[in-house]
Amino acid sequence: MPGIFISYRRSDSAGQAGRLFDRLTAHFGEDHVFMDVDTLSPSEHFATRIEKAIAGADVMLVLIGPRWAAESARLADPADFVRRELMAAIRVECRLIPISIDGVPFPDAATLPEELRGVLAAEGATLRHAEFGRDADHLIDVLSRLVKPSPEVTRRCVSSALVRAGWPFSWMGALARRVPLRLLLASGLAAGLVLWAGSIWVARWQAWSAGYDAGGQDATASALESGRDASDRGFILRGRVKDGANRDIEDATVTLKNFQTGKSVEATTNQDGNFQVDLRQIEVGRDTLIDLVVAKTSYRRFTDRFRYAEGFDYRSVLQLDGAPGGR
Repeated sequence: MPGIFISYRRSDSAGQAGRLFDRLTAHFGEDHVFMDVDTLSPSEHFATRIEKAIAGADVMLVLIGPRWAAESARLADPADFVRRELMAAIRVECRLIPISIDGVPFPDAATLPEELRGVLAAEGATLRHAEFGRDADHLIDVLSRLVKPSPEVTRRCVSSALVRAGWPFSWMGALARRVPLRLLLASGLAAGLVLWAGSIWVARWQAWSAGYDAGGQDATASALESGRDASDRGFILRGRVKDGANRDIEDATVTLKNFQTGKSVEATTNQDGNFQVDLRQIEVGRDTLIDLVVAKTSYRRFTDRFRYAEGFDYRSVLQLDGAPGGR
């Protein structure tokens, strides 16, 4: 059952809700986060499925943007979906956390129906467009004390770490998605000891073959250096662009610029909204600052700045503002 429920108005904060959903599912797992557009299947009854999700949630995040605050009177309408979500959360005593979008002040509690004034009583948080990564990470830290990640996320993190380590650990990364972690760790420890002993033997043999004194420091370092994985996967950044209505955006221009050197590279999204960039084209190094701009005619530009070591968060969806919403 979902541990986190995202409540929002589509006409007010659909883009921010989509970006937040991607961040939260990456950390807690898709089965631990609920958002109506991404989580519901077409065959499921809308209201019934949402009420079931709230009943099983530990936390409800209430996204409050400019329209939410300006139209708080809508919450008095029994047919209003946001009101129904909040009332369902109050009935099951689900923890409520109000989230201010781009610093929008929370409405005066007196403007809300009396039964909903408790929504603003809890300590809130802020989600700013320009500081989205930092604000989302802070929110994840808060939620981590209330919601545990799914076993699938833990297994995926272990798998990804092993794949990035290169051969021979990459094959263990593939196993991590199918084998229980305890068994994998036990077998990995045994394999690691064998590989450690084997790598020393191979290094000494290569050093001897190269004419060095077997086991000499320079010879061993040279032999190990020659066998390192030359994979370029660490430089490939992939992403997907959607609009505020969660539709894939084709022919959007994605520009990445090395802040220190000024070198830049562009990519264009395909029909599925996907793009791919080789960061070696702008000569990135560890902790290089990168400016990211996503542009599309009739949409407001998406901009952000991040460090190379953190850049792979952008494998999740980049949300352009400006698409019409109906909620």
